[in-house]
Amino acid sequence: KKEKHRSHSRTQTRFWSVVLGSPPPRTPHAPLLQFNPRSPYDNNNKEQRRHGTIKAPHRCRARRRYWARNMAAAIKIFDAVKVPFHYNYIDMGKDIYLKGYSNGMTPEAKDTVERLGILFKGPMETPKGVGVKSINVTARKVWSTFANKRVFKTLPGVETVYSRAGINVDLTLFRENIEDTYGGIEHYQTNDVAQTRRLITRPGSLQIHRMAFEYGLGEKADAIQRGLEAALASGDRTRDLVQLPGRSPLGTDGFADSVIHHIAPEAKATSVAFSDIKFTAPVKPAANPMLSDTAARDRTKEKTVGTDFFVDSELLPNQVADVIQGVLSKEKDAAPFALTMISNRGTQVWPTGSLFTEVVNHYRCRLELKNKEEGGAKESDLLELVSDISKKIRVCSLEMLLEIDGKKGYSLAQGQ
Repeated sequence: KKEKHRSHSRTQTRFWSVVLGSPPPRTPHAPLLQFNPRSPYDNNNKEQRRHGTIKAPHRCRARRRYWARNMAAAIKIFDAVKVPFHYNYIDMGKDIYLKGYSNGMTPEAKDTVERLGILFKGPMETPKGVGVKSINVTARKVWSTFANKRVFKTLPGVETVYSRAGINVDLTLFRENIEDTYGGIEHYQTNDVAQTRRLITRPGSLQIHRMAFEYGLGEKADAIQRGLEAALASGDRTRDLVQLPGRSPLGTDGFADSVIHHIAPEAKATSVAFSDIKFTAPVKPAANPMLSDTAARDRTKEKTVGTDFFVDSELLPNQVADVIQGVLSKEKDAAPFALTMISNRGTQVWPTGSLFTEVVNHYRCRLELKNKEEGGAKESDLLELVSDISKKIRVCSLEMLLEIDGKKGYSLAQGQ
């Protein structure tokens, strides 16, 4: 593998993509990552910095170098237990945003990940305050990595409120990664009101539930975990952990060596055969599995019974109601529908409400069928009716009201 050079005179974040196979030969004692020798934040310049002949680097450069060291240490531990990976390096993150790629990744990087199928990444930075999406969330959503496994475990030297109370923590959580607020569907409805849609799906929920019930750690991962715990118990710790009396903290590389030292010899002596690993390279699906799961639904049990439409107005609630009812009284197609509720920030303000409920310039107005037993409404009729109302008052959004198997698929307003 040709060694990579990385300059810290510019903003850059490394992203690792790995594929199973035999690791390439490396030059003995050669670093996994070589830094730019002209950079003021290179190992060769420690003596110069100590004597003040050059300025210390900017803090963010130090942080990126720290990230790269963490990644190098992780790969070093993988090699110690003979994990059969070799590595392809691709760039994602802030530097790619600044080159004009609004999603933080190049087409070549995307194709590489999809061709290899396994991703091993370090921290990635997204530019702040410029309106772009997080590269970390984008990567998770593009490749449907829906589960984030978080292990919470009491470790020697890591002091918490639980360890001080003598409580051992051993808890694994699975966090859903791509739905709900991760959807990132956001709009300004008025100059004072912004909306975020939090989409939660049945297929997405089943995925995370299934993952939580079926997960398990592999043999090599167990060996590394035991090595980590043994290293901490021996007193070898990094600077950010509680130190034992008389012990000096280790650097990232030194702590990785300690973890490797404490890994069981049999784990380091045996190599995992490529044929033993259950891994299938990604194949583009002929059909979307989530759409296939919902294709057989019984639509006869679903019907549209009205609409919630949102208006931008500085009028009082009863004045908004007067405008809408004035339109309904003149439209023949409006006869089956009635204005049943107006809410503001989720709280009902019409037909009943309180003078003490503060309102903003964003109302939800609900039209419902007067007789829902006769069947559902046509969405085209509701859209046309809301279109007529929009000629009198600004409509900024709408949602159809759905009944599924006789049950409301929408919420009541607070106080309704």
